[in-house]
Amino acid sequence: MAKIYPELDREYIISNEKLNLDKIMQDIIPLYIMDININSSTIFATNNEEIHIDNEEIIYGITESVRKASYRSIKDILKYIILFYIEENILDPSNSLIILRISDDGQNVGYYVKYVMITCSILNDISNLQISERHYTIVLYPGIEDYQILQNILMLLIHDL
Repeated sequence: MAKIYPELDREYIISNEKLNLDKIMQDIIPLYIMDININSSTIFATNNEEIHIDNEEIIYGITESVRKASYRSIKDILKYIILFYIEENILDPSNSLIILRISDDGQNVGYYVKYVMITCSILNDISNLQISERHYTIVLYPGIEDYQILQNILMLLIHDL
């Protein structure tokens, strides 16, 4: 496409811009990596079939994420988004009550890998609750929805709240 339309941005320009945006967001809402105490057998679905992944980058990413969770502080998220909600007249600056919904959902990412995502949304924004951009990821970890794992991971969230 870039040969036909020379005015299109090249892949390296888009990639560099993505890296710049990631760095800016890391400065605004830091991403923390935390260890979770789970049994490695809960990370992947148990199946007798052979795994056919030979991409070294994917294998490295999966092995580095074993027993680790990504966490963003809910306080940092709220500091970042609260002005947006005030500008849209969803939150009233004179009323400090913010009603949060915290939920989790497990997903299969491929056949063998499962992830759990814990998100929050502001219930004051009733008309936009179904929009995915209004749900903010707090925790992401490989594994299953297990009470003990969730209890370990949510300690930081509970402390922040």
